[in-house]
Amino acid sequence: MLLASQVRVWSQAKCVARSPQFARERAYLVSSFWTTTAGVCLKHSNERDPFTFRYANLFNLAGEYSYSDRDEKHKFNFYTVANLPYGFDANVRMQAHTAQPITDNVSGTGTGAPCSASNSSTRFVVASPGVTVDCGRNHLRKDNAFFTFDWRLQRDFKLGERFTLIPMVEMFNTFNNKNSINSLSSPLLFDFNGFLRNGVGDPREVQLALRLAW
Repeated sequence: MLLASQVRVWSQAKCVARSPQFARERAYLVSSFWTTTAGVCLKHSNERDPFTFRYANLFNLAGEYSYSDRDEKHKFNFYTVANLPYGFDANVRMQAHTAQPITDNVSGTGTGAPCSASNSSTRFVVASPGVTVDCGRNHLRKDNAFFTFDWRLQRDFKLGERFTLIPMVEMFNTFNNKNSINSLSSPLLFDFNGFLRNGVGDPREVQLALRLAW
């Protein structure tokens, strides 16, 4: 059986990007993307995952029209390098994106409005006796929003004409954001997104280094 796949891009989006600007003392790159309604929405697609079928009704795919599993409504990237006073060199990298969609919240309490984050243990929620509501595919957002601010500071010390000693300090995830990793759209055993890691992201880390160049 061959089933045609339909993909619709339905969005009000803006993208702002600044190409690398190079000068004697600095260079930077900035890009940002955000949408005010939606990103890529899929209807007759199972996200190219041949091991799970999450259709509520294979013969009525209207309820499957929703966000892609990998949709991120807002993204921001910033990178810069600069020559600072007193011979210091620095670079800063900042990345951020909003959470991705998910259908079920197995940690929900079963209370609150139907299809809310607290009352979406499954896609189908009992709103009142005899009334079941189909919340639709990917109507929630995971707790996997991401933000990191990384930087490096270094200074060159000349040792004669040939050697240069370069001490440096680097910090990753400066503000110690949680950055939960949740790539799953199906049970871990049958998820083939290519991510083997799930759970809490990397904490704040500091790295000291000393390099000798010649």
